[in-house]
Amino acid sequence: MPCGNCFYCVKGQEDLCESFFAYNLAKGTLYDGETRLFLRGNGKSVYMYSMGGLAEYCVVPANALAVLPDSLPYTESAILGCAVFTAYGAPRHAAEMRPGDSIAKAFGASQVIAVDVLDEKLQNATTLGATHTVNAANDDGVERIKCAKSVRDGGKAVMIGLAATNVMGEVDITHLVRRQVKIIGSYGARARQDLPQIVKLAESGAFNLQNTISRNCKFEEANGAYEDLNHGKIILDYVGAFIMPCGNCFYCVKGQEDLCESFFAYNLAKGTLYDGETWLFLRGNGKLVYMYSMGGLAEYCVVPANALAVLPDSLPYTESAILGCAVFTAYGAPRHAAEMRPGDSVAVIGVGGVDSSCLQIAKAFGASQVIAVDVLDEKLQNATTLGATHTVNAANDDAVERIKEITDGRGVDVAIEALGKALTFSQCAKSVRDGGKAVMIGLAATNVMGEVDITRLVRRQVKIIGSYGARARQDLPQIVKLAESGAFNLQNTISRKCKFEEANGAYEDLNHGKIVG
Repeated sequence: MPCGNCFYCVKGQEDLCESFFAYNLAKGTLYDGETRLFLRGNGKSVYMYSMGGLAEYCVVPANALAVLPDSLPYTESAILGCAVFTAYGAPRHAAEMRPGDSIAKAFGASQVIAVDVLDEKLQNATTLGATHTVNAANDDGVERIKCAKSVRDGGKAVMIGLAATNVMGEVDITHLVRRQVKIIGSYGARARQDLPQIVKLAESGAFNLQNTISRNCKFEEANGAYEDLNHGKIILDYVGAFIMPCGNCFYCVKGQEDLCESFFAYNLAKGTLYDGETWLFLRGNGKLVYMYSMGGLAEYCVVPANALAVLPDSLPYTESAILGCAVFTAYGAPRHAAEMRPGDSVAVIGVGGVDSSCLQIAKAFGASQVIAVDVLDEKLQNATTLGATHTVNAANDDAVERIKEITDGRGVDVAIEALGKALTFSQCAKSVRDGGKAVMIGLAATNVMGEVDITRLVRRQVKIIGSYGARARQDLPQIVKLAESGAFNLQNTISRKCKFEEANGAYEDLNHGKIVG
């Protein structure tokens, strides 16, 4: 909290503010030598570093404040002035980082290497921008690495971690001098110039508040949370995508993770992970199980970190399972295949688990009309609660003709089909306007062929596009945000929950079209 008037504040080095160190850090007071913190029960004065910790209210110098926009979550944004503020100062001022340097993602780093002793934390690091991870507990080559020895010749080693009393760091002076390494201490950012920029970073999405916070605690849980923090026990819940990108193949490098070569060659074709091994076993006899995607009904499974996104506490744990499957499949169709724009009209043919997600996503993307097509009135009634502006019962009406009537004879901008049947394939292709896009996401039985009017396709410039799913690293965090914002309603999408022993019956109902959601 800079005073704004001392030698360092006037020079713009607010992170060295003399008043902050002399009063707040040393004595626990504000810069008039007084504290504004009191115990509720007896009014006893409390002298405390910084602005008040767990106090209900606190007095803060105006120089230490920035406006929080409505677009950012109130509670989670608390870390912007502490953890994020501390982190921001290191690349911004101490390292004076430039785009392409091997540090922090938002500043344009070419490589971001995360080092820790816990694999769980390293897995989370990949979701936050790490391009490489190192487990210092397992890797003998890095076990004794010091920050000063990790940088290149002429590089900068920035220290932001406070040590216990009398802990000394050893420096190889010859290496320091000959190799021109710079060792720099950084205590935090500079409030007046940096805090508004930090808020902008969070607002732009370059810094993800939701993925950074592992859990929210009530006031009475504070002691336990601090204890867990001291012992490195703060961890995260995740949601996983069924398309698990390797991150390194031709398509992943081009950003087309939904075509990942390793996923199709290993996981889909052989039921293994990308080392050619399976981590699934039968509990009774230990027999290996080879299975597509991440494990189905298994109690636990091993998943590539590239396929994960942090699940915030605000979303229900059980219901969120569909985010990485039905919703993930649905999201890819308007987002990448159709490249849908606000104002587009959309028809969704077949309103099952995936297509009911398509309805909500189309609405969230700003569709002007969302037309749901099915043969069951129950599903169509549910579709209206999920964003459909019109419904068509294809058992009673010609679906293509009704869609054209609704759209003034033209057809829709985008039609999406998720059943994988020849009839619905044809309906989808015929439902779009001239120049429209028919997106197919339904897998068909072996040797099922869809017929296309070639002359119309060519003359009317219709586009027929296949879509298998979304792209985990770029889309899964956005899908989670959609659900968290309420634009996607998890509760309304799920029609029923089943116990493990009811799984066979649920699959049977699914095969016979009896599942509404």
